[in-house]
Amino acid sequence: LSVLFRSLSVATCLLLSFAPLADAIDGAPLPQVTPVGEIKLRGPRYGHSSVLVWPYLYLMGGFGGGGLPTNVERVDLSPGSAGSSAWLADGSILPRMYGAAALGDRKIYLFGGYELLPTWQLRPPTLDDLRDGVEMADFIENLSVARMQSAVEVIDLPVGTVRQTAEPMARPRWVLEAQRVDGRIVLAGGAELDVCRCCRMTRCNAVDFFDLATERFYAAPRMSISRETSTALLPNGKIVAFGGYNGTTTRLDVEEFDPREGPQGTWRTLADLPFASSTGGTVVWEGHVISIGDYNRSRLILAGDPESGRWHRGECRVDMPNQSTAHVHDGLIYVVGGKTKLGHPVDTIRIFDAAELWRALSGAAK
Repeated sequence: LSVLFRSLSVATCLLLSFAPLADAIDGAPLPQVTPVGEIKLRGPRYGHSSVLVWPYLYLMGGFGGGGLPTNVERVDLSPGSAGSSAWLADGSILPRMYGAAALGDRKIYLFGGYELLPTWQLRPPTLDDLRDGVEMADFIENLSVARMQSAVEVIDLPVGTVRQTAEPMARPRWVLEAQRVDGRIVLAGGAELDVCRCCRMTRCNAVDFFDLATERFYAAPRMSISRETSTALLPNGKIVAFGGYNGTTTRLDVEEFDPREGPQGTWRTLADLPFASSTGGTVVWEGHVISIGDYNRSRLILAGDPESGRWHRGECRVDMPNQSTAHVHDGLIYVVGGKTKLGHPVDTIRIFDAAELWRALSGAAK
């Protein structure tokens, strides 16, 4: 049996997880997909955020094996390029793990996440600590303590300057998702600290609008389910949230929301996934949502149309990381970094041919 350790506090991101060496679902053979290429990063990282502005891929935050990177790594994905380099030096951005990033008008916006404070900073919690979002309970990994990041950082791509917005996140959280829709960024789901429960971590269904013109937050309709979730922006402008983790189980649930409805809109429940999934790298290609990798089954690939409820399952021929990010450009899917099922950060970008992947999976039964 697979023995899996899920987070009981924000410090458990570094615990080992164990899973079967080979994946099988329902005992049926699955279509097989193989990466078509690989690019090395400057170093391993998972729980990071990334933004693609072709031909450059920008990587921020995460855990790099030796701590939380505070530089910005830039990878040139164009054919024959020099590959990865440090674009902004150490100390340029705040240390944050499991944050989210989105692109807005040649600027990268960084939201949420947390930083791990060193053991020597341990002390009894104060009221200021609780207000700042410091979890002082249940230290699991090296007696570490995590501080939620409420600051919103803005990276100007032409010049590389970094600043913070005047308004921070009112309710900072981690493992949240960010999608750019017209003139705003939609932040969905994640985990936050519940001061009413001795500052314990709890999953939430919070959704925020971040206005790019004013750089201010305002309320958005909450999801129906509290969870860390994967999201995708569909061609019709709607955001779909699927799968994820609610603190006890991996989820099957799928729901969608049209941000153009504004604060008065609602999330609409769609048909469940054919198999529970979380932490896969997700892209949308030609209207199809594709998720590669999974927390429990490292080779799982899901692809389909959430609105019709038709999904296909497949398997990568090599183990894929979880807690990665993914992007698609010109028919190629780039799965960036992540963590192996033994808990080790990954230093590669795996490349898939989107059309080949879809052809392989689309003949599979739901």
